[in-house]
Amino acid sequence: MSCTQTPTAEHALQGYEWFRGLCATQRSLVLSTSRLERLAAKELIGRRGDFPDTWTGVLSGIVKASFHTVDGRTHSFVLAYPGEWIEECDIINATCRMYDIATLTQATVLRISADTFRTLNSNSFEFAAFAMKALTSRHMRLIVRSHVDRISSKEASVAKLLAELTEFSCAARQGACVDSGELFVTQEDVAEIVGLTRQTVNEAINSLVEKKLIGKRRGRITVQSIGGLRSSFSAVLAAAA
Repeated sequence: MSCTQTPTAEHALQGYEWFRGLCATQRSLVLSTSRLERLAAKELIGRRGDFPDTWTGVLSGIVKASFHTVDGRTHSFVLAYPGEWIEECDIINATCRMYDIATLTQATVLRISADTFRTLNSNSFEFAAFAMKALTSRHMRLIVRSHVDRISSKEASVAKLLAELTEFSCAARQGACVDSGELFVTQEDVAEIVGLTRQTVNEAINSLVEKKLIGKRRGRITVQSIGGLRSSFSAVLAAAA
């Protein structure tokens, strides 16, 4: 992990309307209590049971949350894509994390102290509105995904996840809409997120390879058509309606 200084953090923050709307004193507070971190894939950001000491924004890469069951299995879900922030709820409610937070891929994150978050949340309407929107939009995405996964086939669940990962992460890197891209994720990563066994995910991925929707190599998956993945997933939803 390597850190850069606040001038680079300031450049990243200037992209947010809530930061530009702060008074000079508030902006100075944010800059003095923030840092950028470049993280490797699978690098821990926060441990389950700890109280978060920073509000974390994802500038690039993908961040996941994981928990372990009593039988030793690991379950994960995508917590944040580029442009999203995490841990508002635990900071506001002063509660400890319910899961481990780590990078799924290489990532750059911007971390602002939890005390600064609380100060801004109490004194800046624009900031409080942004934080609430970040919280509710992320929770709605998780609720919708949970519902969809219950009515989808295994292959459709894998197709949906790969389409989503590619759309969010690759579009953020390229600054435009994309229909293809390369994901530096493993089949084990996919299995943890969709809640299936590695064997089942392998079968689903092989089927998608046969349909020429994706390609696979060790440690990465090449999505050749987001539209094609979405079509295969939408067909399952239409049949279930």
